[in-house]
Amino acid sequence: MKLYHGTNYSSAINIVDNGIDLKYSKPYLDFGAGFYTTPSYEHAATAAIRATQKYNAKYGTSEEPYIVAVDYRPVKEVGLSMVSYPRHSERWGKFVLNNRLTSDILME
Repeated sequence: MKLYHGTNYSSAINIVDNGIDLKYSKPYLDFGAGFYTTPSYEHAATAAIRATQKYNAKYGTSEEPYIVAVDYRPVKEVGLSMVSYPRHSERWGKFVLNNRLTSDILME
């Protein structure tokens, strides 16, 4: 499966040269810390533009948006698990909200 990750130029080069490093993941994202991808090239392009605008504003640079294409093949030996929620269900909403909140404030 081909997936896409939208980012800025220097981050794209770092990913290609060094692989995915979760230490660069931001805390309190919708689905928790991780490396976010999408099967939609258009969605990745929008994410790349937003990420690059934030990066340039923060660091005073003028980088360009980039999209990293990832060929995903599941590997059972890694021991990862998957959780599926019906979109916009109460359970999905609580999961997203818990990931956005600090560790001091969690919903049951």
